[in-house]
Amino acid sequence: MTIQAIRFTFADSDDAFDEALKPILVKMLTTMLNDPNIENRRLALGTLNAAINHKSDSVLPHLANLIPLVLKDSKIDLDLIREVQMGPFKHKVDDGLELRKVTPPSPFASYHKLTLTPRAPTKPSTP
Repeated sequence: MTIQAIRFTFADSDDAFDEALKPILVKMLTTMLNDPNIENRRLALGTLNAAINHKSDSVLPHLANLIPLVLKDSKIDLDLIREVQMGPFKHKVDDGLELRKVTPPSPFASYHKLTLTPRAPTKPSTP
């Protein structure tokens, strides 16, 4: 998958690649986080986590659009739970579990990056 290949370029890319990737990264992540395929969404979440950690300047301004898509996958989807017959027993299998395991790091990593991002000092207000 292309989305996973891009994830591995974040750590060792130069400025020219960053400038080429910046305009399409958020659009690509949004498309992949809305994909009906669970595996594609899981890969997109991993790529988003890598982007937050390595290319935060490209992703942080767009978190208001990305975080709701991430949180959508953190909920249990009953449509992804199926019952499997194992001998005389029935066992429930949750196909969305792997997706939910990847979901929590994104909001936490973005919050951590936001709190560590240096900000310009503000002037105290005078009454």
